[in-house]
Amino acid sequence: MMFKVALTLATSIILTVALAVPTGGAALPQAQQLGSALQYDASAAIPNPPWTSDQSVSVLASPPILLTAVPSPVSGYTSGGETYAPGFCSFHLQLFNQCLHTPSEGWHSQMLAMLYSMQDNNRKTVVAYPEGAGRIDNRAMGLMGMGNFKLAYNGADEQMYFSYDKPGGWWSTATKDDGHAFGLCSWGAWTRGSGVCDDKATVMPRLSDMTCVFKC
Repeated sequence: MMFKVALTLATSIILTVALAVPTGGAALPQAQQLGSALQYDASAAIPNPPWTSDQSVSVLASPPILLTAVPSPVSGYTSGGETYAPGFCSFHLQLFNQCLHTPSEGWHSQMLAMLYSMQDNNRKTVVAYPEGAGRIDNRAMGLMGMGNFKLAYNGADEQMYFSYDKPGGWWSTATKDDGHAFGLCSWGAWTRGSGVCDDKATVMPRLSDMTCVFKC
């Protein structure tokens, strides 16, 4: 119940300051619609993976995608070092998915995480990432400033995964509000389908927004 209240508050506040969707993207859902969604009905989501998301599980027990090597963590700009109001922290994240060709990878689908700030339990922005989190498809990216925060997009199950080392735990976009979740997300629809990524691709890029709350 506490998570539902915290996520409702975070959604209402974050959506008033969130960046607008770029031209051509779908408008963000209304705050009250997301508030209702924070019953966190995951009926449309892929069932939880075979790992437990109980709050007592440490980051060391995270799923493999979160244990991939982080190339260069994003440091961020803090308003007061690593001091923040503990409880339920939150963030707004927009995913940007594009199909492109590079000499090293050929045709591939690339996922970028546009996560620009973190809010503490008082809904105060305590760390900012002006350039976002960067590329996260099938790899973990680290965000510093409030401790060690990781996020990754797993193409195998098409879910986002997150972990945080204070107090230590992880969750995914498929995590259900079972009373033991370390974090929860309300994830909006993609602006268009994924399609096939090759030289004939015509459906990229696409966008999707989510608001998440986690224990901090």
